[in-house]
Amino acid sequence: MEIKKLPATVQIEKALLGAILMNHELIDEVDGILSKHDFSVTANGRLFDLLKTFRRQSKYFDSLVVSQHIIDLDSAKYGSLTNISEMGDYACIPMIVPEYAERIKETSIRRKMVLASQKLISNSSDPSLELDELIESAQKNLLNIAGDQSQTDWHNGSSMALDAQTRWESRVEQHKNPTTVKLKTGIPDLDRKLCSIEPGLILLAARPSMGKTAMALNIAVEALRSNIPVGFFSLEMDRGALIDRVASSLSGVDSSKIRSGSLNLKDWDRLDSDALEFIHNAPFFVHDESGISVAKISAKARRLKAMRPDLGLIIVDYLQLIKQPNAESVEQSVAQISTSMKILSRNLSIPVLCLAQLNRGCEARTNKRPKLSDLRGSGSLEQDADVAIFLYRHHYYDPKANPNHAEAIIAKQRNGPTGTVLLDWNANHQKFSDRLDMVDSYIKQSAMRKRADIDDIYESGQDW
Repeated sequence: MEIKKLPATVQIEKALLGAILMNHELIDEVDGILSKHDFSVTANGRLFDLLKTFRRQSKYFDSLVVSQHIIDLDSAKYGSLTNISEMGDYACIPMIVPEYAERIKETSIRRKMVLASQKLISNSSDPSLELDELIESAQKNLLNIAGDQSQTDWHNGSSMALDAQTRWESRVEQHKNPTTVKLKTGIPDLDRKLCSIEPGLILLAARPSMGKTAMALNIAVEALRSNIPVGFFSLEMDRGALIDRVASSLSGVDSSKIRSGSLNLKDWDRLDSDALEFIHNAPFFVHDESGISVAKISAKARRLKAMRPDLGLIIVDYLQLIKQPNAESVEQSVAQISTSMKILSRNLSIPVLCLAQLNRGCEARTNKRPKLSDLRGSGSLEQDADVAIFLYRHHYYDPKANPNHAEAIIAKQRNGPTGTVLLDWNANHQKFSDRLDMVDSYIKQSAMRKRADIDDIYESGQDW
């Protein structure tokens, strides 16, 4: 159904513009409310934008000055000179200018909703469009409109002080109250550096076979232990293989025995008591479709959030396997995906943990520990990420090195420190933990040792 007439505020726009032309200071009261796109008459929007430019340049203007300026430009863009010269006849009193601005803004939002609805109706009839992409597009349009409604260019000191007080009081309460749930990794040394996993885009990156999925599952299990729902997009392995890994980590039964079926009665007992019951009751949601698009991921994540408002974490394994058919290059594809994941995190107010593959750049260096520049595909990953963690196992490059030694390198943390956390890797149970022997030898015995000493080891490229 086509709407023949869109909501408009033609007379109100004339009244507001007329008042501004008579008193140019009035534009300061509406500058943060309106943009040129909010006017139902395009020429009125262009005129408003011109008046804002004059004001910001501290230029005096009235209807005559503006008319002359338009003659020198393109009068067709701004309507007839007669209309501009007559704007003063429509001018409202200064007192109600802010109210008129709000009316124009409200009508603009209604107009956008009508247009978005028309587009949705049209797209819904197109069988070539995937349902998930259609839903994602509709949700994105509505979110953009909602954001436009609440958007303000400036926040005053009073509102910011109140927000800060509320935020700090919440943090103090969380610190005091041991029952307050914080999202953790389950690795104490890593948790101390991260403090907690906050909403934002978190990158967990490494070369193949370093343990990215295992670390992601470690974090997921820790969240589930606190009854925090987790959504896991597994693009590389099916849900069966994923659950096998979780079961091995929970029960301590070797993953190879679970895969081969060589389980004895003791193994079955541990799986039943330690793993299956936990998995059965855990708010763990797995989507294992391969080749999924970023639009479908966003749509399904929003749907899960609607179903479970307490959803606390989204995990995507892994980023470079996400399909982005319209991208012209790998770099553009990765850039679009990382931006979409960051927006998703912000809209849902939960952390989005994306696993990512590193390029081969690190393998050409003597010190093969990864850096931010090793992120495969695009520099936008480095820019968009709020936290970037790299996994590194020296044994991967040197068979003589301890196969159980690993490192979590916090290469970026927007609101916290960077640095390296020493880990133990248990390949049989697909599990990371604190490097206990290193805690004893390097920390307990060297409590006064400067961090620079450890950094020297890091830079040298040798194993710990």
